[in-house]
Amino acid sequence: MARKRMAVDLWAARLSEIMNVHDVAQYLQCSIATLHRLIKKDEFPVFRFGRNLRFSRSGVKRWIAERRVKAANGRRAK
Repeated sequence: MARKRMAVDLWAARLSEIMNVHDVAQYLQCSIATLHRLIKKDEFPVFRFGRNLRFSRSGVKRWIAERRVKAANGRRAK
């Protein structure tokens, strides 16, 4: 029984790693149109699953980290 539970937990964790357009727009607090513009400019990590766009949560977080703005004193903004 424990093995079955662990397999279900791993599957659920993998599913939560994958996000759709609505999830990412909500996560970034932007419109879906803005997200589509970034994708069209090839500035955002995305992959297709059939006709649908999908995003990895770790890829989105990495994209955010790469674009953090430095404050005037050279430190990263929080």
